Amino acid sequence: MVQKQTNKPALTCIFPVYNEAKILRRSLLQFIQTWKSQKLPHCEIILVENGSHDNSWHIIKKIQKTYRNIIGIRNKEASYGQAIKTGLMHAKGKIIFIFNVDFFDLDFAKDALTILKETDIVVGSKTLSSSHDERSRTRRLITYFFNVFLRLVLNYPGTDTHGIKALRNSPLLTYSIHRCRTKNELFDTELVIRMTRWGAKLVELPVTVKEIRPSRYSLLKRIYLTLMDLATAFWSKYFHLPYFSEKVVVADDYGLSQTVNQAIINAADKQEIQYVSILANMVNITVAKKLLKRKKIHFSLHFNIIEGKPVAPIKTIPSLVDREGKFYILPIFLLKLLLTQINPSHVEIELEHQYKKLRQLGFSIHHLDSHQHTHAFPPLWGKCIQKSKNLNIDLVRSQDSVRFALQPNWFKYMGYLIFSLALSIRYGVNRSSPRELNEIIVHPGAQY
Repeated sequence: MVQKQTNKPALTCIFPVYNEAKILRRSLLQFIQTWKSQKLPHCEIILVENGSHDNSWHIIKKIQKTYRNIIGIRNKEASYGQAIKTGLMHAKGKIIFIFNVDFFDLDFAKDALTILKETDIVVGSKTLSSSHDERSRTRRLITYFFNVFLRLVLNYPGTDTHGIKALRNSPLLTYSIHRCRTKNELFDTELVIRMTRWGAKLVELPVTVKEIRPSRYSLLKRIYLTLMDLATAFWSKYFHLPYFSEKVVVADDYGLSQTVNQAIINAADKQEIQYVSILANMVNITVAKKLLKRKKIHFSLHFNIIEGKPVAPIKTIPSLVDREGKFYILPIFLLKLLLTQINPSHVEIELEHQYKKLRQLGFSIHHLDSHQHTHAFPPLWGKCIQKSKNLNIDLVRSQDSVRFALQPNWFKYMGYLIFSLALSIRYGVNRSSPRELNEIIVHPGAQY
């Protein structure tokens, strides 16, 4: 009998699968039965098979025919880290659990669901004094010393790296997934490091662990993969500082639509963001008041010259608008800028009018960024840096933040690089500024 599930999942449970044919079906059935007996909310189960040499994928396909809430995904390469990443990127639940086929703890799941109302990450730690680690003495010692090493070298904030985990499916999680550079044994370790560095709260719970089957990796292979990830993480932390530097979470596009506005307000209420970036030409007093009620939120001017109508009188900025008095879309704007058909002084005029409108609505503006990152293109970068200083705007979204935000979308990133190069040849290369702010850029409620 096929079990149908039509409701959108409240929870997602991810299981990496590598050569688990001997225990896979038995473990999954036990998990599903125990989950139901505990009366936990409906969940989707994502099984990520990665490079198995046994019958694991065939078993997953058979189980899917019976349980419609099971999703099978296949990666060609054997990689624990990439399996976790794939599962996270496909997860639809508001809460995500990361389990192992040979180890899951539903008491942990129940406790984590309560804790995640106030925090972002819950890790089941084998090394807490109240935990029970029933593995061999050798494996316990390796775990202990390796975790101490990670805390000393990479400042890992917890006591265990490969414990089962529960995560809130937040914009910060999505951003952190794409910023991680490790690919194998330390992916989830780096993920936790990045999230906590950027404001996520971590709590650890004790668990009971015992071995039900030997490791599927040879010791030499596991050492090799771990050393590769350590080298990558070490390089990112000590020699490529922007990846590990302190950042704030900035939610863009407030004013774009009711859906986006509400999603941003929800994120602010949950303290998932520190800045809200406002489209001055798209907000009114009613929309502004809803945001002004939120405490502990800073406000940014999301400078917009590529969508909608201007705030400044059209006659003062004729090069920025078409015959209907609307801004040109980004590709046309950049092309006109390259052909010197955009007057930079008109950009400054519109920037000042958008700033003044937000001030009149009651916003205190100390930070500047832009819609579709137009401020980062030459010569607008220099103009925005200087004009923001004249308006007493303290900080400007950094060029690194723009690049990091665009990298996951290769099409947008390549377009950005091509136009930046062409405009740099025409107007000169952007100079760095001490007033740049590194950010995690998120778009709550967006459809892209």
